[in-house]
Amino acid sequence: MPNNNNYLALTARWVLPIDGAPIENGVVVVKGREISSVCTRDEFNATGLKITKDYGQAIITPGLINLHTHLDYSDLALFDTQSGFFKWISNLMANAWKWGDDQWKQSALNGACAIAQSGTTLIVDSSFTGQAANAAAQVGLRAIVGLEVFGIEEETSQAVWQSWLQKYHNFMTASPNELKSAIDAGFITMTVAPHTPYTVCPSLWQHAKSWADSQGLPVLVHISESQQECEWIHTGNAELEAFLVNMPKSGSEANYSWRGKGLSPVEHLDSWGLLSSNTLAAHAVHLSDKDIELLKKAQVAIAHCPRSNSRLRNGVARLLKMVESGLHVGFGTDSSASVDDLNVLNEARFAWNLHRAVNPAFSLSAKEAIEALTIIAAQAVGLSDKVGTLTPGKEADIAVFAVDGVYRPETAPYDLLLYGGTSAIDVFVGGKAIVENKKVTAMAHQVPV
Repeated sequence: MPNNNNYLALTARWVLPIDGAPIENGVVVVKGREISSVCTRDEFNATGLKITKDYGQAIITPGLINLHTHLDYSDLALFDTQSGFFKWISNLMANAWKWGDDQWKQSALNGACAIAQSGTTLIVDSSFTGQAANAAAQVGLRAIVGLEVFGIEEETSQAVWQSWLQKYHNFMTASPNELKSAIDAGFITMTVAPHTPYTVCPSLWQHAKSWADSQGLPVLVHISESQQECEWIHTGNAELEAFLVNMPKSGSEANYSWRGKGLSPVEHLDSWGLLSSNTLAAHAVHLSDKDIELLKKAQVAIAHCPRSNSRLRNGVARLLKMVESGLHVGFGTDSSASVDDLNVLNEARFAWNLHRAVNPAFSLSAKEAIEALTIIAAQAVGLSDKVGTLTPGKEADIAVFAVDGVYRPETAPYDLLLYGGTSAIDVFVGGKAIVENKKVTAMAHQVPV
């Protein structure tokens, strides 16, 4: 226990350490950036120290982790709620690519605020511009941000990779001091995000993977998101082919000699040695048993994004099969352009209801949903030694949720958090409050919740 005034002591009706049983009337003690202790109120009172903040009928958890975001597109909420996937992507590009630098910055910042206000402390973001990293640093989020790379022609992959390296160098050199400080302090990690198997040819993907592997960085990707992707990699798909004609540095005469081999996207990437324990794959909707076996063998982690998958008519992923296989599966909200909000707890709630509807044998509990939002997500990105549980010695990434719905004292706390109607009121990253009373502390600008 701390023995001076340089501490925070947070108490609530429930504390969910995740790595241990729920603590009724628990206390989380923070000193500096770290969790100092987690105990009952009676145990804390015996120290003679004072409670810093009593949240009453609330729930204290580790900060939630959102494994797949695109903060760049936050200002495109509801821009197209009707189109199918590839028409939607074309409309997205037509809207966003007209933006100037200020609009990209503001859009990412709006998303970062909404993320923080939902109780999330760590995001994994695939960013076209890199502005997600600046926004995360400004708000105080922990983040892994991958600069996206695109290039579908083998003949030009070396030049495209050199162009990406220059873009990365320019971004890092021009980064504001706030981002540089966050990187130096270990709160922000920059990496690479090869977009998809149909927008990145194998040799370009290999450049990205080799670069990330050499620095121990994750590789952020989309895999098997749509049926069109699976068909195009396997034999061909006219809709996707027409979409690619309009991609930069492609055209009707592009050479796709590496596809049409009768493989799934997962088999395709595996055949080129492009899957590894550093791979974080978003969506993974259309997977065969063999695909799941290959992902498990390579220790690929999965960001499950059921609301985006549903909105864009891409199908329902085999969540239970993936979990039962031993894959690390967490949740991602994707972007505001394809979901109702950026609240990853809402993503988990939607997922559990969806999978029960389509599979009455779905048996995963509310506790397992919250674990997927915390410790399993932390394991997915290799940060379980730092975050994901309320464990003494770990970083003090903490979320406090008010119970807004009907409170029944006998309700299990995991059920209360997932189904009971909750909202984040205070959020801490590394012991620093980034949200207080539902407002982002670093900014006058606020996003309604």
